[in-house]
Amino acid sequence: MKYRLAIPYALILLVVIALAALADNNDDGAIPDSLKDYPVYVYDTRTATACFVYHPVTGEVDSFTVPHPVDSGGIRCSADGKLLYVCTRNGIDILDTETHTVDTELPHVARLGIAPSPDGNLIALQGPGLRILNTSDYSLAYEDTALDVCGCDFSADSRRLYCAGGGNDSTVVIIETDNNFAIRRDTIRLEGAVVDVLPSPDEKMWYLYRRSIRQRSYFEAYDVETDSIIFRETLDGRVAMAVSPLGRYAFYAEDGDGDPGRFTSHVSVFDIEAGRSVRLINTANARGELYSQHVPISEILASPDGAWLVLMPAFRCDRLFRINLQSMQLDGYCRLAKFGHYASPTCQLTP
Repeated sequence: MKYRLAIPYALILLVVIALAALADNNDDGAIPDSLKDYPVYVYDTRTATACFVYHPVTGEVDSFTVPHPVDSGGIRCSADGKLLYVCTRNGIDILDTETHTVDTELPHVARLGIAPSPDGNLIALQGPGLRILNTSDYSLAYEDTALDVCGCDFSADSRRLYCAGGGNDSTVVIIETDNNFAIRRDTIRLEGAVVDVLPSPDEKMWYLYRRSIRQRSYFEAYDVETDSIIFRETLDGRVAMAVSPLGRYAFYAEDGDGDPGRFTSHVSVFDIEAGRSVRLINTANARGELYSQHVPISEILASPDGAWLVLMPAFRCDRLFRINLQSMQLDGYCRLAKFGHYASPTCQLTP
């Protein structure tokens, strides 16, 4: 009788161990049991005034229009998701995300986009030059009209602003917002100019999108402590990147510059603990039974709680796609207006 009882207990123990191992492989450390619906905003570049709101948990889509056409800087949510910054030709409209009405109009332009700080105290306006504003009264905290940067993002603690050097420069520009906006330049000498840079939440790793004059693109993982590139993959076309909020994973994809023969149909997953790409999330035939061609990805957006990714197609497509980060599988989509061309997916930064 003792031996008969031992077998079920052993099986139960094995199942528990296996489930724990699966959880350790798939999660980012703290994926919530109940998902919160963080709205994702995009705009249609055809009209430049039509905006859509995708709710990843429910799958619902709302729409509204903005009073002035969106310019090349796109749209960006505030850190808490209560405001939407809309770049226009003559300035920036700040909309209330509940009412979709303009709360404030700023005279500053941001041709290359806006980066909000996670603590909600600052916004960085890129192009021409760089301006950093205090969100309390939108006063100017820092300005350098000659500083050629792009692809700016704040560190998780909001103490530093990371920017790509711009032009054909292999430089990462770091502005210390807690040290009188002192500027530091780090040159990473490999082929290609740095186009975008994303720091990990602990800033021990930088993820770089680099492009060479020979039109080669690279995704790189740069280890700050060892001052070395620990991982590099050659890609085709523009590269989309995102970092999970707790920093274990970085995600990247190529768009082949819109050429169907040049891009791959997956999102790659870089694991910081393994120091390499460990997984491919398939996006082939992601548009469903009505479409047969694959979908190149131009932008990747991570939810602030690390529960999902939203993927933006690189060319005409009427859908956004959702990846569940617990299963690491593409598990949903939403349908927008037919045959639109959408840009600037954005949601709040903090849970």
